[in-house]
Amino acid sequence: MVWAGTAVPTYREPCDESIAVSGRHHSLASYRGPRPQAVGIVDANAILSSVDNECRNDRDSRLLRSTLFGYTTLYASDYVYTAIYEKLPKIARSSPVPLDELRARFEVKYLAALRFVNVSMPDK
Repeated sequence: MVWAGTAVPTYREPCDESIAVSGRHHSLASYRGPRPQAVGIVDANAILSSVDNECRNDRDSRLLRSTLFGYTTLYASDYVYTAIYEKLPKIARSSPVPLDELRARFEVKYLAALRFVNVSMPDK
């Protein structure tokens, strides 16, 4: 599965409806929703390239289209939020799209679609 906006995951039915935990089988039926679900983990570069391409082509990116109808939830680490604002001016310098338009597109469309999470590293 590639999540730089190049591929959308496909859904396939699980092979087994149960899982063995401590020698006992437990049904997974209660964990399955009424429709297939996917989780996308994105970084700043994937978001920035999607925002730039979306502004250039004036259509939703694959990243955003994957979130339509609630089939996919996109997650990003909390530091990605700051990294995007730091890197937007650099993207604007190499793009025909002005910085204000890139920032507005990110804030209106992507902030609503993304869930930012705190990722902590275990102590060594």
